[in-house]
Amino acid sequence: MAHIFISYASADRPVAEEIAEWLRAAGHEPFLDHDLRDGISVGEDWRQRLYRELRQVDAVVGVVTSSFVASSWCAAEVGIADALGCRLMPVRAEAGVVHPLMRDLQYADYQADPCQARDRMLQTVRLLEDGAGTWRVGENPFPGLEAFTAAFSRVFFGRAPEAREVGNRLRARGGTGGALAIVAPSGCGKSSLLNAAVVPLLSSDPGWLVVPRLAPGSDPLPELARALAATATRLGLGCSASEVRGVLEGGADGLRRVADDLLAASPVTHQGLLVPIDQAEELFTRTPP
Repeated sequence: MAHIFISYASADRPVAEEIAEWLRAAGHEPFLDHDLRDGISVGEDWRQRLYRELRQVDAVVGVVTSSFVASSWCAAEVGIADALGCRLMPVRAEAGVVHPLMRDLQYADYQADPCQARDRMLQTVRLLEDGAGTWRVGENPFPGLEAFTAAFSRVFFGRAPEAREVGNRLRARGGTGGALAIVAPSGCGKSSLLNAAVVPLLSSDPGWLVVPRLAPGSDPLPELARALAATATRLGLGCSASEVRGVLEGGADGLRRVADDLLAASPVTHQGLLVPIDQAEELFTRTPP
């Protein structure tokens, strides 16, 4: 189930309600500020409620019309969502209208074909929510003292807010890249959060190409080369781990060069390449300088 915030101008409330019904019928949880069941109640601080919802959702649907473009609060909602790294999904409900903050995004065209717009939007939401595969009935959902892996993502619960925060922080970086560290006391579940929540979340996001998880060990470069080579093979590049390692050792920009090649080879346009590193403290405890 995905949590979706619907941003709209008051004049477009009927379209927003129709989109909310599409999402509910598909088993998702939409947020409409005026909804009598789950919306903003009388006497509630509406600004704080909207801020809280925007921090917790998987995506924001914008009902784009001239009224939406003219609304300063709709612009604020889109701007906040974008700054948080939240996935933006514009739905055009008036011919020819584009919101300045979503100018470069692909639109679902409700005005031209509502049924097709519904199908395209639900397909995107399904990819965001359903990228973790399936769970076979009868398997043991408890790994004991081992960390949860991506294979356990269907039975890994309770860390959705943290997973969304990590995903949003990565999306908010745009094309700048860099490292994002998950830091917490030993044994509290960092590896499980990374492997069973964050990696499946971003693997299902069309904006990201995710390589297999790696652990540094005592010699991290071969591990990195193998993970990148596995992704290259999946994309049809056919690079060996030794060839990838040669590029990595060829200069300080080696990893970026490999990332650029992988992103260019992908049939889908991705925002960036994610390299998940588990037990990253081994870079300081087991790996030579």
